[in-house]
Amino acid sequence: MDAPSGDAFLTAITASTLVSYYLLIHDLSIMLVPVAVSLDRNIAAEATGYQPGCLMARAAALMFVAPVCESFVPLHFYIVALPLCIFFFALLRSVGGNTGTNPALTGEALNNFEYLRAQKNQANHTELLQK
Repeated sequence: MDAPSGDAFLTAITASTLVSYYLLIHDLSIMLVPVAVSLDRNIAAEATGYQPGCLMARAAALMFVAPVCESFVPLHFYIVALPLCIFFFALLRSVGGNTGTNPALTGEALNNFEYLRAQKNQANHTELLQK
C-alpha cells in the first residue's frame, strides 16, 4: 500500500536530513515541517493513550531537544542524529501502519476527552466554591 503524498513528503524530508553529508544546526530548520505535522496528527494520542500515536508525538517532541546538543557537546554534533533516527523510524512506523483509523483522532475519543476535561473543571470549580 502506497503512502499518501503528504506522508511520503514528510518521510523524504526526514530521510534527506538524516543522510545529509553536512548537517549543521541551521539545516535542522527544515525538520520543522515534519515535526509540526506529526505533532498535529498525534498530540491527541497522549490524552487517549493510543500507543503508536504516543510514540510518534514523543519522538516529534524529542526533535525540539536535538539542537540543545550543540550547547552540551559542541564538538560532537553527530549526536543529533540519534533523536533524528528515532523520529525517522517512528515516522516510518506510523506511515507504514496507516491501514486503520487512529482511535486517538476519532470524534468519539475526542468527545470523551472533552467530557472528562469538563468534569474535572467542574469538580475544581465546585471545590473552589466550597473553600
